[in-house]
Amino acid sequence: MKKSLAKIALSASLGLALALASCSGDDGGGKPHKTVKKEKISGVSQKGPFAQGATVKVYELDLNMAKTGKFFDGKTDDKGNFEIEINDELVSPYVILEVKGSYVSEVSGQSSNGSITLNAIADVSNRDKVNINVLTHLEYDKALELAKKGSELDVAKKEAQKDVLNALGIKRGSGVENSEDMTLFGGNAGDSVLLVTSVILQADRTTEEVSSLLSEFSSEIKNSGALSEAIKSEVANGVESLNIDDLKGNIWKLDSAAKVPSLDDIQKIVEKIDSLGDYKPVTIGGQVWMAENLNNVRLSDEISSKCYNNSLSNCALYGKLYDWATAMALPSSCNKTSCASQITEKHKGICPSGWHIPSDAEWGALMKAVNTACPLTGDCDAANELRNTSGFAALLGGYGTLLGSLNFDGLGEQGFWWSSTENNTNATNAYGRRMKSDDEIVARSLDSKSSLFSVRCVRD
Repeated sequence: MKKSLAKIALSASLGLALALASCSGDDGGGKPHKTVKKEKISGVSQKGPFAQGATVKVYELDLNMAKTGKFFDGKTDDKGNFEIEINDELVSPYVILEVKGSYVSEVSGQSSNGSITLNAIADVSNRDKVNINVLTHLEYDKALELAKKGSELDVAKKEAQKDVLNALGIKRGSGVENSEDMTLFGGNAGDSVLLVTSVILQADRTTEEVSSLLSEFSSEIKNSGALSEAIKSEVANGVESLNIDDLKGNIWKLDSAAKVPSLDDIQKIVEKIDSLGDYKPVTIGGQVWMAENLNNVRLSDEISSKCYNNSLSNCALYGKLYDWATAMALPSSCNKTSCASQITEKHKGICPSGWHIPSDAEWGALMKAVNTACPLTGDCDAANELRNTSGFAALLGGYGTLLGSLNFDGLGEQGFWWSSTENNTNATNAYGRRMKSDDEIVARSLDSKSSLFSVRCVRD
């Protein structure tokens, strides 16, 4: 998919210059080759602020960036602050910091529903304070890898931070400092960048969803220096769900002295992002179909739309899976009763503007177009054409079923796609098409509307 992540614009009123920063503030060229005596290391740990009692560990690294096995630990106070006694000589200036615990969401103002882990890596030869936050975590994997390959840690961290910010549409401006110097509720350029990043990655997600998103984000930055379309769209989803007024009020509750930007400034920082993007079309028999499965990741219902096995990477390749009512953008009750009166011709559902959910008849016309021997309302020998020769590119995204709990099956082996057509005799079922990897038949299927299937849209 050729989606674009809209740039997060930083407003002039916040004084955020978007020219590339010079590499000032270096610790003085050349990797140090001596031990470092440290009395303590302090800082603040923030997703939102970590709750009192979150565990913070400082791991000693050797000159090759490997853990020596020695670590020091402590706890956070009710604002996420920590101070860890070291009183020891470290074999190198390099350390990894890790915080693990619950936190108070800066978006909702409520305690998280689970625990999260964030990391930072730092050279403490000339510093005693290292903050741990979303940006230190997102750059951590790549910075550590670059440093292990021989880059100076300061250079590695700047390179990793640049990739993270570029992925969000932000250039590393002259006012943006090292991530471990940023605080969530400060008032300078870097603090504003951290606030925006943390907010859009939190949005209305559960703790587990935030942790998964951070993990996949940092992994992609490490591996390619950029984000896949699935992660870009998932980040965009965070922007769409935000209520700026509620956000501002919740931040003030967390820190009454927080330098929160005005409503206008926040709206300038966060531009609206189009999650649907441009889908590759293919013309078959006079119809124009999407040549890939729909991946509307802004839908975040816990049950009705899912990535296979809850993995964003599966969404990136196979698209998302939806129950029938969600695909049709109808009330969930339509999975159990007929909603024929609400179904329009060329029913848009969750398709982008100008596209609609294909009817059973339109699926039949597609089968006929790729194989003239196919009936309009029955099974059809057309799988090879839909997989390979027609341009339809039918990747088999598997399916989900809700039988007490949500289960996934069939990835790479079976593909199911919804139509907009209900079953006239059983309102809990709707028609679609099914395909297997080891069979040339495309079956006209009739399945429970509660099942989670792929969606292909057809142009109006």
